[in-house]
Amino acid sequence: MPTVHRESGFSFRVYTKDHEPAHVHAVCSEGVVVVNLSPPSIREIRGGVSEQRAAKAKVIVIRMRMQFLKRWRQIMKDELRAEIEAARERGRIADETEPRAVSARYRRRTKRIEVELKDGCLFAFPAELGQGLQGATAEQLAKVEITPTGDGLHWEELDADLYVPSLLAGYFGTERWMARILGKRGGQKSSEAKRMAARINGRKGGRPKKTKS
Repeated sequence: MPTVHRESGFSFRVYTKDHEPAHVHAVCSEGVVVVNLSPPSIREIRGGVSEQRAAKAKVIVIRMRMQFLKRWRQIMKDELRAEIEAARERGRIADETEPRAVSARYRRRTKRIEVELKDGCLFAFPAELGQGLQGATAEQLAKVEITPTGDGLHWEELDADLYVPSLLAGYFGTERWMARILGKRGGQKSSEAKRMAARINGRKGGRPKKTKS
């Protein structure tokens, strides 16, 4: 919280990661007066600051307005620059540690999406598992694209996107989508088990009759 000016018992401060409109915090022993810079106006009074003291803070802001605005913009600019650099560093680390795709294709014979990673590894998954891909034609599935960062697969015509690290972890869409897929597969397994049991019972002459207790 850089202090940009001190006068009459006030410390005029600009907080980093602050928000529009441009303003300063006039901090004194009685509390805080928040004063907008464009145009100068009292936004908020905190603590036991009297109206007279708040008015004094506003008078100082009016006189120092251009200097305060310049410092506010510089502080916000520096903060934005720091955020951009931090984002770039996070991207660099992710690029080094997370899987990145370099190519992707749809295999018609196996009906799978095949992805080649930057480290040379290959993995594939059934196209029907991917959220947004069910019901798509082979021609549509073949139009898969790699995102610029290599962490995603995109189908423009289908408006579908899949995240490569999630695919490797076995997630082919949102939680709701995965619940639907798992539920469907569970139902299929249950139906197969029932059909198998029916065949076995048929060979034995049908299901055993219930005995009365």
